Amino acid sequence: MNFRAVFKLIGVLIALVGVSMSFSLFWSLYLDEPDVAALVESISICLVSGGVLYAADWKSTQPILRREGMAVVGLGWLAGGLVWRAPVLFFRRHAAFRRRLL
Repeated sequence: MNFRAVFKLIGVLIALVGVSMSFSLFWSLYLDEPDVAALVESISICLVSGGVLYAADWKSTQPILRREGMAVVGLGWLAGGLVWRAPVLFFRRHAAFRRRLL
C-alpha cells in the first residue's frame, strides 16, 4: 500500500475542512459571536496539519488503487470527525477560561 499517497489525500481533505470552517468564522465575525478564537485555532490546526500531510508526498504521480482508495475513505471519515469536533472542544475550553475570569 502506498501510505504516502493516502496521507497526501487525507491532508487535502483536512485542509478543505479548514477552508470550509472559514465560512463559519466570517459568519461568526459578522454576528459578533464569542466563538471566534475557537474557530481561528481550529482553522489554523486544520491548515497546518493538512499541509504537513500533503507535503509528505507532494510530487508523487503514482496512481491511487482500490486499496488506497478504501484507506482514504475510512481514514478520511475518521480524520474529518476529529477535526470537525475541534471547534467545539476549543470553544468549551475558552468558555471555561472566561467563566474563571469572571
